[in-house]
Parts: sequence; C-alpha cells; structure tokens
Amino acid sequence: MHPVLQEAGGFTLENVSPSEYAALSHIPSDADTTGSPEAKARLLPPGFTGETATPENNADWEEFVHPDLEDLFKGDLAHVAQDLQAATQEEDEYTIEISSENAERWFRALNQARLVMHTKHDFPDDDALSEEEHMASITALLQSGEFAPYLRSSRLYAVLQEWIVANCLKY
Repeated sequence: MHPVLQEAGGFTLENVSPSEYAALSHIPSDADTTGSPEAKARLLPPGFTGETATPENNADWEEFVHPDLEDLFKGDLAHVAQDLQAATQEEDEYTIEISSENAERWFRALNQARLVMHTKHDFPDDDALSEEEHMASITALLQSGEFAPYLRSSRLYAVLQEWIVANCLKY
C-alpha cells in the first residue's frame, strides 16, 4: 500500500493488496463494541475524575456528550465504509480515494478500531512495557495464532494513522 497526498488535501491509497484491502474492510467490525462493555467504556470514558466526578456531572456527561460521540463514531465508520466500497480494482490491486473531509474521519475510525481490538483481545499496552517485554508479548500473541490477524490489522491501522497525522491533519 502506498498513500499519496492529493493537492486538494485528501489522499489516495494506491497499490493496496487484497490482504490489505481485506484488513481495511474490517475497520467497522473491528471498531464494534457489541458484547464488550470494557471496549465501550474505553471509547466512552467518564467525563470527570477526582472531585468533579460527581454523580450529577457524570450523568450529564452520559446524557449530553455520549450520544454525540456515538453519532460521530458511527458517522466516521459509515464514511470509511463508503470510501472502501467506492475503491477501484485493477488486477490484484485496489485504489482507495479519501477526500480531505474524510481524512480525519479515517483517523478516528482507525483509532476506534485499534482501541476496541486492543481492549477486546487484551493486547499489551505499548507504553507500559519495556521493549523486551513488548516483543515477548507480541511474539506470544503471534504464536498463539488466534490473535495474529488482529495484531497485523492493528499495526496496519497504526501506520496509516501516523501517515494521516503527518500529512493530512493540520491544526
């Protein structure tokens, strides 16, 4: 896969292999929190901590902020799905066009998918482990076979997120 920045501010994913396209096509399902209260809590944490975490404040947060966040997340995933459905295929490669308006949506959808996968499958926290511990845990996950596809997708999503931040998101 080769991301190419477009003059209009969007980007194109060129030379996307069938396996990469399949992984990207799983972004919406990888971001699905169904059956995992822990994953949902990871995406929608309480809005207040410490002294400000009163029952009233937290109830207001859940009533007024959570629905907007859920709508935002669902919208992001819908736009990603539309971009994927609109992909073109030549021989064994796909091309995916992402508009400047959808670049941030892709970033958020990739982030959702990674957070949910890491929570559902109890992936190691990269920041909490030494390099040696991290590599040992990754090796164990890959050897188990069960989590290898999720781990590969997570890495692909992370690389694409980094590229989007470096090239498309200007704040």
